[in-house]
Amino acid sequence: AWMITGTWQLETDVEKASRVSVSFTAEGDRTRVTLVHKDFWRMTQGGEGMADAVGAADGWGSGLTKFAEVAAK
Repeated sequence: AWMITGTWQLETDVEKASRVSVSFTAEGDRTRVTLVHKDFWRMTQGGEGMADAVGAADGWGSGLTKFAEVAAK
């Protein structure tokens, strides 16, 4: 569960949290990392804004790019 509200505060109720899953798949000598962030509808308020934020260029994509750079070292 992504225990963050639409205003970037701690969400203590797991029933109001969006969901994040991460999987790692071997592809030859590389690893594909797949991240899915969904169920923003569960958030009491701000779910649409959160979806836009994590889907933006400086959202999850930016973080995964930095992760790949460090992992490649």
